[in-house]
Amino acid sequence: MAGECTASSPGSAEMMTMEEFYRLLHISKRRAAWILQAGLVPCEDRGSRTWRYRIPRQEALAFQKKFQAHPERYSPPLGSFSYTAGKQKRPVFRVRREELTAALAVRWSALPELLDSAGISACTGYARSTVSGWVRTGRLPACRLRGRIAVAKCDLIAFLVRAGLVIPGGFTKAQKHDLPPV
Repeated sequence: MAGECTASSPGSAEMMTMEEFYRLLHISKRRAAWILQAGLVPCEDRGSRTWRYRIPRQEALAFQKKFQAHPERYSPPLGSFSYTAGKQKRPVFRVRREELTAALAVRWSALPELLDSAGISACTGYARSTVSGWVRTGRLPACRLRGRIAVAKCDLIAFLVRAGLVIPGGFTKAQKHDLPPV
């Protein structure tokens, strides 16, 4: 009797478990659970954590034929298995580099030609430490003037456009700087 299955055991001849069901269909456990919960295959839901579903073997084999013929009919709604189902992605704005360069040159025309880290921080919205990091790593060209960094406005614009960084007010990090729109 070691190799036989009784009628009450999970692997009985007339009943099948969800584990056998998803292996039969070559699908994931989650998709198999969705099919059973949606009522696409008649089954007994015991409500327990293990061996929860009992499926009649004939029903499972009949469903297998339908599933193999049209697997797209038995697909769950998009996003139902992902954690980002209700999350909307932020729209990405595509601005050409030439247009962005021209718009920043117009917007910052009143600024002096040489800016220190405080001036760059005020017009871009990035922290002074971030600006200093750009200079220190050589990403933003600068020179020392009276012990402070000095960056040419045209170099700053070229760096921001080249790096694809976000700049305040339409091209910005935040509207909190009260910069007039371009």
